[in-house]
Amino acid sequence: MGVENSYVLVLNSGWLPIGVKRLKEAISAVYENKDWQLVQIDYVDKEPSIQPISWKEWIDLDVPEYCKGIHTIRGIIRQPTVIIAKSYSKVNFRELRPNKRGIYNRDRGVCQYTGKKLSRNNCSIDHRIPKSRGGKDTWNNMVLCDKEINNKKGSKLPDEFYLKVIKEPKSPGPLPMVELISTKHKDWEYFIA
Repeated sequence: MGVENSYVLVLNSGWLPIGVKRLKEAISAVYENKDWQLVQIDYVDKEPSIQPISWKEWIDLDVPEYCKGIHTIRGIIRQPTVIIAKSYSKVNFRELRPNKRGIYNRDRGVCQYTGKKLSRNNCSIDHRIPKSRGGKDTWNNMVLCDKEINNKKGSKLPDEFYLKVIKEPKSPGPLPMVELISTKHKDWEYFIA
């Protein structure tokens, strides 16, 4: 993986994950600002040793065989995987846009008209108020539906097709960023439960 495609996990001052940065952005942040630290994670007998350090300390670290190196004018330096924003204590939240994956997860893979468990291949998203009749792409208007039922329903309202939802759809609300970060590096596992 090249430097341009690498990501670094960002922690707040309480060591809680708040997002990710591209490697180049992360290095710029810690190089230019003393409010940032890097997290040195070394493995001794497969157990991690975790310690926050400054950029000046970082560039003098050895590059162990389990770490990637970055070629610089000074030579090869260790590629960081986790950084800390020392003066930032908030936990970031994010509103999710409704999409097929989000609706599937919210409705737990269950057709909201029949109660039938659906695979990702045999489901579709039904707009309770069809788009052709002014319906919007909102959490409250979209439900998981069996493809066959959705095709038959077409542009009718659920009442016109004699359908009732099992559970009134709602927005999942904002989620902490940690729930939206998928582990991309072994070192991240210590911070993402």
